[in-house]
Amino acid sequence: MSHTKYSIIIEEIQPDGLGALNLAFIQLKNKLEKEGLFLNEHKKPLPKLPKVIGIITSSTGAAIQDILNIIKRRYPLVRILLAPTVVQGKEAAISIVESIKLMNELSYVDVIILGRGGGSLEDLWCFNEEIVARAIFESKIPIISAVGHETDFTIADFVADYRAPTPSAAAEKVVPDTQELYDLIHNFHIRNIQAVRYLMETLKSNLKQILNRPIFKRPFDRIHSYYREMDHITYKLQTIISKKITSKRKELEIMESKIIALSPKSILKRGYGIIMKNNKIVKSFSDVKIYDDINVILHKGKLDAQVKKIRRN
Repeated sequence: MSHTKYSIIIEEIQPDGLGALNLAFIQLKNKLEKEGLFLNEHKKPLPKLPKVIGIITSSTGAAIQDILNIIKRRYPLVRILLAPTVVQGKEAAISIVESIKLMNELSYVDVIILGRGGGSLEDLWCFNEEIVARAIFESKIPIISAVGHETDFTIADFVADYRAPTPSAAAEKVVPDTQELYDLIHNFHIRNIQAVRYLMETLKSNLKQILNRPIFKRPFDRIHSYYREMDHITYKLQTIISKKITSKRKELEIMESKIIALSPKSILKRGYGIIMKNNKIVKSFSDVKIYDDINVILHKGKLDAQVKKIRRN
């Protein structure tokens, strides 16, 4: 029995099961995830009302038509800037990176849609390239990844600022619906009208309450009440003042009667006299001597006299 010998030259070995592409995908995903390229803190917010949308995709694929149709229907005010890009094959990764850099040189671009239609893992592989992932991460303009179908995931999806399951979903996300905006504005308009009407009714009710107050219905009643109050106060003041005057007058009369009673004239009228020596009143016998000249002032008239005798008692 003869034995046949074979020689096998192996140029490449691929792991069984996941395959080479799947393994490369997992390895790159783990690498970039450890570097922090997938973290939410690096995700840039999408503009709510973009003026210019950059689209990076093939100019001949179905994806661009889907995106344009939806954006035109939802928000025709926006401008579209297309960067025709190779999105499949060996040159695709470099082409995508160049388009991202080109868009970032245009300061007026608000947001970028990066995408293509569905396909096999090999067809979508350019979106799993490391250079594409890093270009997306370094982009100053927010990027929406819209690669393949809803079940397809690429490295670009993890790095992008927003992942849309399909190009159509990206178009829905990137712009608002004009009709929804109209409805929103209309609702605001209705709410403003209702608020103004409510305010007007409230002010009208307040004004009506104010006008129903007695001061507005019978304005002179308040004035007359003030007049009555003034008359009453005036009367009270006059009464108080008259009493004060009468009281003071009586006090003056009493004081006057006392003054009159104590007046030298009154004393002289009752028969008394005032003895003067050298224009000074003589109050004691010691104020005079024998033969001193004195003057006696009477109620009527004056007497000139001389001291003849002095008695101490």
